[in-house]
Amino acid sequence: MLNNKLLRVLQYKPSRFCIAELYKAYCTLSIHQLRDYQILLFMHKYVYNIFKLPSALLTYFDDNKLIRQYNARQKGDFHTYVVNTKSEKRSIKVKGSNLWNK
Repeated sequence: MLNNKLLRVLQYKPSRFCIAELYKAYCTLSIHQLRDYQILLFMHKYVYNIFKLPSALLTYFDDNKLIRQYNARQKGDFHTYVVNTKSEKRSIKVKGSNLWNK
């Protein structure tokens, strides 16, 4: 990736140097970690400040307590749907639910 190469050049490190150490030296996150962080920020806003979101997103996620009629340990979590394609797995609805429920 271009970001990794840029960090290696800036720090004068060889091409086989550990990528995690490169990001740690600059106190930054990788692209995947930044994506997950932004999704978690959105989920935090959805859970704690839903009134700041557009009205179209008020019912975007489903609670397990609305889907399942019995008591379970995950009744306070968001419902995670079974998906088949990679694009569905990367959607905010699925990825956000999975990250928040962890």
